[in-house]
Amino acid sequence: MWDEPPYLIVNMNGERFIDEEVDMAYISNALRWQPGFKGENMDPEHQETGSIGWYCQIYDNDYMSYANGPVPDFVMARYLKEGPAEDHVSVFPELIDTFKADTIEELAEKLGLPVEKTVETFNRYNELCEKGEDEDFGKPAKYLHAFKTAPFWGIRRHIRCSSITAGVLSDEFGRVTTEDGEVIKGLYAVGNLGGQFYGAPDYPFFHPGLSLGHAVTFGYIAGEHAAQNR
Repeated sequence: MWDEPPYLIVNMNGERFIDEEVDMAYISNALRWQPGFKGENMDPEHQETGSIGWYCQIYDNDYMSYANGPVPDFVMARYLKEGPAEDHVSVFPELIDTFKADTIEELAEKLGLPVEKTVETFNRYNELCEKGEDEDFGKPAKYLHAFKTAPFWGIRRHIRCSSITAGVLSDEFGRVTTEDGEVIKGLYAVGNLGGQFYGAPDYPFFHPGLSLGHAVTFGYIAGEHAAQNR
């Protein structure tokens, strides 16, 4: 159940923040400006300060009728936090972060979300689904499904797309240079770690093909230069 479109996603303040139909990479970008989270299944270095990138996916028990890639409930049971240990078969422990409850109020509490705000968001989303038009974020009508059938399900999810975006210094031919700009003979570097392509500690997702395009282009440039200057 990793396909977002038919479901509701909220930040850790219980607020909807994006059209669920967009690609994971765009959700990742949006999460940079959403509230952090302090709670279970967090990596140790963020226990004190909290970690960004967390959100919750919410849906009802009728999901098999509208899911893009439905996963039977007996499979989902492997990820239930409150399920028996023998059900957690072949699952990474940090991914056991799914909950279900008879009411949205109870589900919000289990997910660690503000109850009042989550209920408000849930009701607003159902209202938009009944209208058949997402007036808040523009989600296509074909993905709008009101959630009415208990129990309700919630998954606490975490997207972390990380990279090293500041590599060795290089010139227009891909030749590695010193801090003073002196070329190190015979040494080339291409790809994300060659040069100052991104200019800051940020790996943008808004332009598909940036990484591969950069690697292929400078691989060609560097290879041609090296061949001509043997």
